[in-house]
Amino acid sequence: MLQATRDLRFVDCGNTRSVVLDNSGMDSRYEQYVWDLIGEALSRPVAPTTIDVEYVPTQMLAEAFRIRGFDGILYKSHLGKGVNVVVFDLSALAIGGLELWTADDVSYVLKPHGDEITKD
Repeated sequence: MLQATRDLRFVDCGNTRSVVLDNSGMDSRYEQYVWDLIGEALSRPVAPTTIDVEYVPTQMLAEAFRIRGFDGILYKSHLGKGVNVVVFDLSALAIGGLELWTADDVSYVLKPHGDEITKD
């Protein structure tokens, strides 16, 4: 188990968006849509051996959040109902009790996104 050694500030790209923006003039539905897109991009699985051009913007966003003083990012998992936690500075964590876990199953359930794609 990991434990924080100090208070940590996260950008939540999954549920609570008030951490980042104060909604000063931005339409809340548009803000929700943008944060959902960011969360979707962050949660898209990428193989470690793959160089994916679509992966670069999420790394740039993470770096921008880090530079602005955030300690990490929270976003929904594509592999279940959980939340992924990214901590930029591993020295902010201490290792508590250790347990060995075995993954019995990993599966993907695909469904239409809902947005129609048109060709120009």
